[in-house]
Amino acid sequence: MVIVPVGILIYLVSSASISMAEVGSAAAEERFTDVTVSLEACVVRVAIEALDASADGGGFRALSSVSADKLLSRIGDQGAEVVSGVKLLVGNGAEAEISTEDGESEKEKDQEGGAGERANRATSVSLRAEALVSTAGQITVEFSFKQVVSEEASSESEEGEREESGTQVLEVSSRVGLEAGRPRVVGARKIDGQAMFLILYADI
Repeated sequence: MVIVPVGILIYLVSSASISMAEVGSAAAEERFTDVTVSLEACVVRVAIEALDASADGGGFRALSSVSADKLLSRIGDQGAEVVSGVKLLVGNGAEAEISTEDGESEKEKDQEGGAGERANRATSVSLRAEALVSTAGQITVEFSFKQVVSEEASSESEEGEREESGTQVLEVSSRVGLEAGRPRVVGARKIDGQAMFLILYADI
């Protein structure tokens, strides 16, 4: 009869458990090796008054308490609008980035007095992201997002011309866990009586 010391038995069992865990981890990584993650980021702007009016009890406690589903359901209604949006395809364990620029102008003229208003807005967005899928339905994303919105407005009247300009910057860098197919608010900021929300959506 061979007697094996308890310490050695514990070591052997622990070694076996570690080996099986490593095999399972390696198998999971191999399973998702060729997976491509579709990542979408959008910024939604909502007036603070609109958030207060829709919250239970007449007001909301913090921007972090507002869900992505609620924000997306309000787009085009009740003071919510999409300021920008980008889409990025990222290989599992890889990194990718995208930059976009967009501009728009509006002009209104008073037919009677000849006065008018003119507004120009330029929006630039950059997104860098690394995605990792190790479990079905769960995606870890490390990202860096920056949006710059520059606005210029001028108005003409009998008293002369008046010009106004301003720049709004939203910058967020973080590492988050996302559920595939479910949007999530990953950053928020109050700017001039408005709330800016960064929403990330990832799917496989």
